[in-house]
Amino acid sequence: MKPRLLTILSFATGLLLSTLGCSKKDDPQSIANTGSYVSDGRKVSCTATGGFYSSLGNDNLTFDLATTPQPPAGKEVLRLIYTKSVAQPTSDYALSQLQLLNNGAISTLYNADAYTLTSHSDGTFSGTFSSGTKYPNPGTAAPILTGGVFSRVHP
Repeated sequence: MKPRLLTILSFATGLLLSTLGCSKKDDPQSIANTGSYVSDGRKVSCTATGGFYSSLGNDNLTFDLATTPQPPAGKEVLRLIYTKSVAQPTSDYALSQLQLLNNGAISTLYNADAYTLTSHSDGTFSGTFSSGTKYPNPGTAAPILTGGVFSRVHP
């Protein structure tokens, strides 16, 4: 009886281990918390995190796209802030700020020229964005941000 039990346990363990090695290519969570954008022709890959806060009658979603790998000069993060009135539906979020932070300090503010924000049933958000102008003076030269995207980030 013991050899048979050992064979069954061995088979079950092998089956379990083989399922753990399956690819997650089709799993939406496998693309979660990623992002990228192009800044002045340089493609920037990112790890994305999110947050939520309320202030002055507004709901705010923040998405931080941390450059990966980080540049030698220090931590670089592009912060996107979407805002809506507390009474409005999620579909009313508008991209209100794009901030480039270097080592935690805002180095550049951008105008939001184009953006999307999609909420998913699992509570995550995906979006796109671009900017070609610096805030508050559109005439001031700034790196152009194009092709910005983030996927399945939980605030």
